Amino acid sequence: MITPQNASESQRDFVCDFIGSVKERMNSYPAMLYLSASLNVPTSIMAVVCNSLVLASIWRTPSLHAPSYLIRFNLAITDLAVGLFVQPLYISQRWLNLLDRPREFCVVALAMLVVSVMFAGVSFLTITAICVERYLVLYLHLAYQSVVTNKRTIFAMAGLWITGSLYVGFLALNNILLFKVVGCVIITICLVLNTVSYVKIYKVVRHHQNQISEANRAFAPNSSTVDMRSYRRSVYATFRTYIIFILFVLPFLLSLIALAENSKSRVSRACFHIASTIYFSNSAFNPFIYCWKEPQIKQAIKATLVSIKHTVMPER
Repeated sequence: MITPQNASESQRDFVCDFIGSVKERMNSYPAMLYLSASLNVPTSIMAVVCNSLVLASIWRTPSLHAPSYLIRFNLAITDLAVGLFVQPLYISQRWLNLLDRPREFCVVALAMLVVSVMFAGVSFLTITAICVERYLVLYLHLAYQSVVTNKRTIFAMAGLWITGSLYVGFLALNNILLFKVVGCVIITICLVLNTVSYVKIYKVVRHHQNQISEANRAFAPNSSTVDMRSYRRSVYATFRTYIIFILFVLPFLLSLIALAENSKSRVSRACFHIASTIYFSNSAFNPFIYCWKEPQIKQAIKATLVSIKHTVMPER
């Protein structure tokens, strides 16, 4: 008969097996453990401060209550949760590892695994949703507002949270290989969706720019240089965002694949923890990549900072 206590112990054994035995962990690059724990401290603080600003700014600005900004609001929620819960638990896990506290380590590791799969996973799915939404803006054009509504966007975001919850449910199966394989499949699908969307965005922007250039050559020959500069900026911005996304996510995917193939390898475990640190730090930089460059959000953030300043230091 399976009791709640036995189930809890089984879950801890699953997590410890996922991460490795205590002896293997303690023999695996202690300097790397110090480094990964230390690097998560500043990025955790950044994630909390920056995403809180984004959330407050969108919430208090009615003009930002639109589908595009609702997706970014959801991204800020997940990234705030990564900074508040995932990274502190990860830091605690690393220090318990170094202090050779196996029982406490496994309990914290289980909590960290659950919240990281949920919040960091939904954050990743939301970034993919942002990319798809950007493509729909260009593809649907005038029909965008009638097709992509606030209600549908909220349902889509709820779907992302349900997907994250279902993946967390795989932990209950105590199947390490299945858990890793499903994770690799989800990340790969999202990478493919992002790549396809960015390629299509590039093609649509190039097509529109060619049409504008032809019209300008016919009516205003001297304006083509300005249009080409604008076009290059748009293309470079799109490409830059995609490259940043790949740099944060691809190492984590490759390390997860390596860990799935050989979970006992010390090198695979070390690479996995380094890649996890890079992946978690994404939550600190997402506000700058996806929100603060938006003129309307940037203005709203400035207004929020002014409001905070007046609240903290009222004028006499």
